[in-house]
Amino acid sequence: MTTSWASDGTVRAFMFAPYQVGAFVVPTDLPREFVCQITEAYAVEGTPLQVLELRHFDGPWPRSTRLVRGSDWVRPAVASEVIELRRRRSRAMRPRRRRRGIGQPGPIRLLPNSTQSSNSTPTGTPIR
Repeated sequence: MTTSWASDGTVRAFMFAPYQVGAFVVPTDLPREFVCQITEAYAVEGTPLQVLELRHFDGPWPRSTRLVRGSDWVRPAVASEVIELRRRRSRAMRPRRRRRGIGQPGPIRLLPNSTQSSNSTPTGTPIR
């Protein structure tokens, strides 16, 4: 339980809701906000706190890096942050199409010119 001073001088107590595996959070101790997903959550005996293992989706760390934070050092990710993360991930997973620019050659013909002459007998669909 943590306490907070109200403007009238009274003390209010807050209970931390336990985080669930799979929830999206943002560590608050980093210089930039990174949305992470909880992969493990361990209760700290005698307190409402948890130790969380986080999977990061971007950031300066190698992909195999596990971030470990106390539940009081993260905040829940808001819907717009999760939506943006999903949008970025789906864009990264989609195969990229190559666009032809001005001055770039068109599609490459796979068959040699000799098979495309008028006197040869096509065995499949002709290439035009």
